[in-house]
Amino acid sequence: MSAYFFEMRNPVEDLKYSLKPARYVIALSGGADSMALAVACVRLQMEHSGYRFVAVHVEHGLRGEESLRDRDFVVQFCKACNLEYVVKSVDVPGRVKETGQSVEEAARELRYRALTDGAMRVAARKILTAHHADDQAETVLLHMVRGAGIRGLGAMKKDNGFIARPLLNYSKQELVEYCQQSCVNWVEDSTNNDVGFSRNYVRQKVMPLLLQLNPQTVDHLCQLANLAREDEEVLQQWADQLLTERLQGDALDVRDWHLVPKAIRRRILRNWLAKLHVEGVTLAHINAVDNLILTGTSNKEVALPGITVRYAYHGVYGLRD
Repeated sequence: MSAYFFEMRNPVEDLKYSLKPARYVIALSGGADSMALAVACVRLQMEHSGYRFVAVHVEHGLRGEESLRDRDFVVQFCKACNLEYVVKSVDVPGRVKETGQSVEEAARELRYRALTDGAMRVAARKILTAHHADDQAETVLLHMVRGAGIRGLGAMKKDNGFIARPLLNYSKQELVEYCQQSCVNWVEDSTNNDVGFSRNYVRQKVMPLLLQLNPQTVDHLCQLANLAREDEEVLQQWADQLLTERLQGDALDVRDWHLVPKAIRRRILRNWLAKLHVEGVTLAHINAVDNLILTGTSNKEVALPGITVRYAYHGVYGLRD
């Protein structure tokens, strides 16, 4: 095992350390990752008072009989373990047709909507997902090729408020071995072999090549994500403080703007536009507003989605279209 990961730990103890006694929802697909999480949660519930878990299985309407097989497998497991469960069905093909989203995007959106609904119904503290280190490394790569900045390179947080990923420091192989040691079976999703999906392409085509270059690739990408999140947190705090100091109603005071580091200026502008509820903001939009300010010519404007930003009297103002 590489240096970045600890020696094989007991997931039950890790869950106990990271989760307060409360009710939680487990996102349980039936795959090896989620089964490892479910087994650890069942053991935690049995061994320590105050923990209650409800499994939510989402059937996406994509794989016909195989999807129903997964549903039945999860139900049987939950009954055998005396684990509360909820099964929810969503219409991914219908969502794709309605919105034009990719299958991946639509499935993710509807899945989290169903998980959130299930969590609200049982008054759960958080939703637990079985994302692991290999998922994290793939996410970093996907964000890189899509042009993400530091925030995107931070990939997934272990705890994002309502969503927690308590196994994020475990490798895929560790979770498979935990299932095997626990004598727990799992089901395989045949669509995981379809490299037409971007994540599957990275997993099956890109990652093996990178691992040939360096067997510690997964570890290093996870480390990059951690470092990026730490850096982004500091930069964001600095930007938030300056934004608070410079806000005048809905306007932004930009006097001595050139003295503010560019990395902080970009974050101030992004946060300011978010406060104005401007959607679809890109780096090009941010740079255009930044250049408008640095030019310093009164009554000059930049058009953004749904809003026009005007510079005047050492400030910028958002004018609705």
